[in-house]
Amino acid sequence: MLDDKVRVEEMDEDDDFSSDKQDAYHLFLEEIKGYPVYNNEDNLRLIAEYQAESDPERKAEIQDEIVTGNIRLILKVSNEIADAFSSQSSKDRKENLIMDFIQEGSSGMISAIKDFKAEMNTQFSTLATIYIRNAIFSFLTNKLRVIRIPSHILRKRKLIQNAFEELQKKLHRAPTAAETSARLEGQFSAEEIAEIQDSMN
Repeated sequence: MLDDKVRVEEMDEDDDFSSDKQDAYHLFLEEIKGYPVYNNEDNLRLIAEYQAESDPERKAEIQDEIVTGNIRLILKVSNEIADAFSSQSSKDRKENLIMDFIQEGSSGMISAIKDFKAEMNTQFSTLATIYIRNAIFSFLTNKLRVIRIPSHILRKRKLIQNAFEELQKKLHRAPTAAETSARLEGQFSAEEIAEIQDSMN
């Protein structure tokens, strides 16, 4: 898990912590109660349809359907990261962060839909979780003034994540920590990589 000391202290001035966004959070929670819950079989079927579809409008519809059916995964990851990054913030501030994270996480899931291959031999939710987290962390890096994560840790995570994604595309499956270590020419041990990947899952 992320270090409990990591927290958001201040947002950029253009971030809106209005009551409108807080209301939107509670409305969102009510709305998703009526959303379907997709399992891996549902996801694979829709992704296969997406990849075979040539009409851009229909592809966009399928993307939306997959995101809707997996919205609880996006909410779960958003909550986990908000808990770590806003441990000393108010409830309202945390809810505002979650709404931002959900938007960014949805974009991450769309990227996962585009990159997923059945021959990866992994569940779609596994890949999607990685992409959701990456999208949210990218948002945080770009938008927050103060994030108490040492820069060398951020660089290490980025190197490992890039190597992981390169190997995943090449091998059509999730690479092992040892394979990722070899790809990085031993810069980090398999144990270090496994520990960092566990903290990101």
